[in-house]
Amino acid sequence: MRFFLYLKSVSPIQLLLNITFLSLLLILSPARALGADPEHKGPAKKIRAENREPGRDALRERDKAIESLQRRVELLEQEIRALRQGPIPSAVPSADQRAGTSAEPKRTSAADPTPSSPAKPAAPLTPEEREEEERLARSALEQVLIGRNAVLLPKWTLEIEPSITYAHSSFDVVNINGVVILVDAVPFLALGDILSSRIKRDSLISTLSFRLGLPWDSQVEARLPYRYDSEHTVIADTLSRTRSNSGIGDFEFALSKQLMQEKGWIPDLIGGVRWRAPTAETTKPPALGFGTHGVQFLLSTVKLREPVAFFGGLNYTANFADNVNGFDLEPGDTMGFNMGLAVALNPETSINFQWDERFTGHSKINGENALGSSTRLGVFRVGLTYALARDYFVDIGVGIGITSDTPDVQGTISFPFRIPSIFKE
Repeated sequence: MRFFLYLKSVSPIQLLLNITFLSLLLILSPARALGADPEHKGPAKKIRAENREPGRDALRERDKAIESLQRRVELLEQEIRALRQGPIPSAVPSADQRAGTSAEPKRTSAADPTPSSPAKPAAPLTPEEREEEERLARSALEQVLIGRNAVLLPKWTLEIEPSITYAHSSFDVVNINGVVILVDAVPFLALGDILSSRIKRDSLISTLSFRLGLPWDSQVEARLPYRYDSEHTVIADTLSRTRSNSGIGDFEFALSKQLMQEKGWIPDLIGGVRWRAPTAETTKPPALGFGTHGVQFLLSTVKLREPVAFFGGLNYTANFADNVNGFDLEPGDTMGFNMGLAVALNPETSINFQWDERFTGHSKINGENALGSSTRLGVFRVGLTYALARDYFVDIGVGIGITSDTPDVQGTISFPFRIPSIFKE
């Protein structure tokens, strides 16, 4: 009804134009408009095909990834079976093989050597093993301090130290046969014969020392030397005399105790007492010992700042009076000090430097002061300690006399070795 009303309202010319336009559309594309040709690929069908292509590509990529993962799982299973049953594969499958280019991994042939199994990780050290390693790392440095009474041995550890020392000294003595005029107790004029004597003295001392660590942070030590002394005197460049003597020297026994442990800025502190017995022969010159009993008190300290250890000490010796060769001898007391440092070059080697100074007062013979009996001994020492093995060492030292009363040069070599835990607890 509406269509007929539309026809009545439209002019004939407009109606003719509309009919002509619709006819042209039907003539130009009847199949596109109506979809009559199912095989013809029109624009809409092409767009739908292009929209479906990415979906198919994604499915194909997913399938390839699944296949690659399956091949990798199979390769890993084969490697696990090979590790459990037979030799380890000589080569790890390459990336291409893992991606699937080769179905079977390469295996070692019968002629190929079987590689060794991977090394197992080292087990952690126990506290005792760690302490032992640290002790070995500083063994050479500790040996220097033990030899200077700055460190004590562990409990029930025995150390035996054989050593050989050579010392050479030379000095001049002036003898005046005549009259000496004194001005304020100082020689001013000498009348008579003046004889100059030059004395050269050589000493070779072989010493055997024993040290034993005790409970309660203490230690005992015993020392027995055997000496050979030779003295050559030249008088006025015309006469010469040589005298020698050999035998056991003075026996020494010492007891040391740890008084203070190192903590913060506080150093280790060790106190000790040493007794000297007159076991050496003194009747025949040159004398091999001191001739009287003596007690020495020592105080030693050490501060460790690895790889350096600073050490020092004070000592005082009380020499007792005795009758020696028919004379009432009252030796003067001795006091002294020492200081030095030791440096660890590596766990087996250390070097040390020490300055040792001692002062001895005047002695008395039959109640009278003996002129020239006071002495001042000063020595500068340089040493090297090397650990031959765990408890075996070699210690070499050289001393240079820095005062006129001290031997010009001293050389010492010792071979200390330890026997740990001689008593089982």
